[in-house]
Amino acid sequence: MRSIRIHLGLLLRTHVDKLFVKGAEDSIEFDKAVAIAIAAGQDKPERPLAPAFMEIKTSEGTRNSYLPEEYAQAIYSLGMRYQSEQILAVDAIARTQEIFDTICYDELNLPQSFETLRFLREDTETT
Repeated sequence: MRSIRIHLGLLLRTHVDKLFVKGAEDSIEFDKAVAIAIAAGQDKPERPLAPAFMEIKTSEGTRNSYLPEEYAQAIYSLGMRYQSEQILAVDAIARTQEIFDTICYDELNLPQSFETLRFLREDTETT
């Protein structure tokens, strides 16, 4: 049972990383849509919502992954806020890791967590 939870934790780590990136990417499109709406004198569009389900590619093939909406939206929002420079990389990393630690410890009952946003950590270490 423990190995299944560890495998699920690793799958969810990938989900978290992809969700953060999707939030950052969607932030760019959202900001453009807001600028267009303002220029046209229209109402601002609604902020996009996080997808709770994602397809994750693994060595065993493609897997469907799910994060409860509250976690998914929090991580997605962090990606959006990071991209729009509302929070620093170190804050985005710390907050995302806190959320994922909660998932690992409280939801999956794992004895350890896994490091999220490695790509962003490496980027901040080189700058």
